[in-house]
Amino acid sequence: MDQLPAASIAPDVHQGYANHLASLIYTQTVELIEGKSTNAALIYLMILLIPLYGAYGVYQYRKSYIDLPYVGILPGPFGSWRAGYRYLQNSADVVWEGYQKYAAQGKAFVISTPKRWIVFITDPDQIAEIAMVADNKIGFYEALNEKNHHDSVAERTLGDYINTYHVDVIKSQLTPRMASILPEIRQEGNVAWKDTLKLGPGWTNVEIWKVVTQVVSRSANRCFVGLPLCRNQELLDIFRDYAIRTNEVVYMVDLAPKVFQPLLEWVLLKRHRLPQRAQKILNPVFEERKRMRERLGPERWEAEKPNDAITWIIDAALKKDKHQQTNEQMSWRLIWLNFAAIHTTSMSTLHILYDIAANPEYMEPLREEIISTMDKYGGYTKEALTNMVKLDSCLRESQRWNSVVSIVISKITMCDYTFKTGKIPLRLPKGTFLTAPATATHWSEEIYGADAHIWKGFRFSDMREKITNPEESSKLQAAATSKEYLAFSHGKHACTGRFFAIYQLKMLLIYCLLRFDMRLPLDRNGKRPDNRYILGRRSADTSGSLEFRERKEWNELKTRWGEFDEEED
Repeated sequence: MDQLPAASIAPDVHQGYANHLASLIYTQTVELIEGKSTNAALIYLMILLIPLYGAYGVYQYRKSYIDLPYVGILPGPFGSWRAGYRYLQNSADVVWEGYQKYAAQGKAFVISTPKRWIVFITDPDQIAEIAMVADNKIGFYEALNEKNHHDSVAERTLGDYINTYHVDVIKSQLTPRMASILPEIRQEGNVAWKDTLKLGPGWTNVEIWKVVTQVVSRSANRCFVGLPLCRNQELLDIFRDYAIRTNEVVYMVDLAPKVFQPLLEWVLLKRHRLPQRAQKILNPVFEERKRMRERLGPERWEAEKPNDAITWIIDAALKKDKHQQTNEQMSWRLIWLNFAAIHTTSMSTLHILYDIAANPEYMEPLREEIISTMDKYGGYTKEALTNMVKLDSCLRESQRWNSVVSIVISKITMCDYTFKTGKIPLRLPKGTFLTAPATATHWSEEIYGADAHIWKGFRFSDMREKITNPEESSKLQAAATSKEYLAFSHGKHACTGRFFAIYQLKMLLIYCLLRFDMRLPLDRNGKRPDNRYILGRRSADTSGSLEFRERKEWNELKTRWGEFDEEED
């Protein structure tokens, strides 16, 4: 089983963000020389202003001093500023250092980042408090905008009329309709596995990230846009590339001085043509669907309308102002749904595949549970997926060990705030940026026991076996959140798409486990690729590979429930 030494939990970082910036600068230089880009001039201007920016940062640090323990401050001149760049390259180590020192006391601590001081809340009760407190006291969207530049990025995409009703579409349409959309997502995922994973006789080495992004994107977009558009490779590539570009922009803009942020956003976001290319494909689809709605009339439309995100977005937009009803605006909603759904689910899929390949003793018990549960519930049903407790446990454990974000519930105090809970009284001044250390919490021996530093796939299913109350048992499901399990954040701003993501992950894994044998390349000696850390985010190694071969048992299993033979062979 995977294990990290308790003294140094975070793996070595082989590609910090600084290296990524260097690579980006090099690429932009080449493109500038070849006449393909003008972005390099802006980047060089920023580099020339780094000393000035550093001096301004020191001033900001001194101005915003908070009376709490400070972690990771380096000795010598500009120690806090240099500590910020240590956090940039290896945030997990810095946070774990503070957590080990202060979590047992329930004491908060402060870390220097390249742009701001961040207060890390360690007491679970105080974590629950910030997750549920009113936004006018501790603001969620204000922190989201400061850290991720949500409003400015949205304005440069959705325009001046920012309205995030596509988030409500997930809550009101996607999650409640899960049972009805599962068959199509399942089918598309199965077909995508077959189309993408080309195997020869025996074991075949596969660049797994390319396969995963294709399978996740196609299966999700079967629900979002339906056939045949979910197989339009140009559109899928645009969705993927836009998510990657936007994440890069968020990081670069956040590191830049505020005076340069609007210009940087415009250069890196507004000028690239990915959204316009997507709209050329999507606008006619929305136009045709609106004509269908008019042709059918209200009653027939309600009875016969397609069950996909195009329909949901049209229905939601028609309740808004006319600006929201344009094809361009509605196309943007689909781009943003893909941005939210594809990258994080793909990364979670890559993590669980690495985890299971590194712990092959789990494969047969998982297959046995999948087969017996599908026999009991009549195939690939929502009830069957819900009752695959061991598979669910592996997903929750993989998220505990490898959640996409290592810090969660990032907020800003909107007033001087005194906590009502916690072992130690805590009062934070207005304007304090605070967060919860998800990864450190998940590695805590006080919470998860002496084996917290070991990947145990059946950790949560073993715990659920001892619980007789179904309601209490459900609190340990993969999509459930708590003050001690923060993979999807917690509280009223927890990830709205987590239920969809977990069902999608289960369906993709079922097909993979039943059809294929899987292992790490032999030269890895059973050790999965190390994770990478960029600020508060964790990434699996997307350059890694896995080896696959088809199982002989597949010939019998693929028709056992009448579920796997659609379009496939």
